[in-house]
Amino acid sequence: MKGLKGILLVLIIAPLLVWGLNLLFFSKNDGEEYVDEYINNSVTIDVEDSDIGHEFKIKTVYTGIQTAFLRGKMRGKRVNTMSFYDKNHKKYFMLCVINPGIPLQFDILYKLASRTIIKANVGKYDLDSPDYGTKENPIPIFMLDIPRYADNPSYKKARITNEQYRNTVEFYLSYMMSKEEFKKQFERND
Repeated sequence: MKGLKGILLVLIIAPLLVWGLNLLFFSKNDGEEYVDEYINNSVTIDVEDSDIGHEFKIKTVYTGIQTAFLRGKMRGKRVNTMSFYDKNHKKYFMLCVINPGIPLQFDILYKLASRTIIKANVGKYDLDSPDYGTKENPIPIFMLDIPRYADNPSYKKARITNEQYRNTVEFYLSYMMSKEEFKKQFERND
């Protein structure tokens, strides 16, 4: 009888407990369903500001975001962000790279972007919304181009790939964007 209870505990109760913990603490938005919509509704803008390399240097944040309890390799992601103010748009922006593709990718992009104009892909909704662009809620940048360094070997290596861009947008929509903001942006007619 004790053996049967042990088997039931391992086969039924433990998986239900893990499922419940994931549901309670790691629920996510349906970001994968809206990646294409977000990317297709993005615009490319020029961002130039000396603050990229000065005032906000200490604001560079490297964090890990836990995405599940006991889910193998998908337990968490490293998120590198750096916020800055752009005087032309009069808004705050945040460069965001999830799980950089090469060692020091984020640092290379940060150093190069702090010296010149960058072409940044941003969500049109984010750019137009009065809720975004503040110091507390900067407009996220997931893809950028630095034309001045197009031939630079370091930049060629550190450049954000389309796959990385897509994965970063999906992760941001799924885990980083608040549920309220997600509903406001994407589930308008649902």
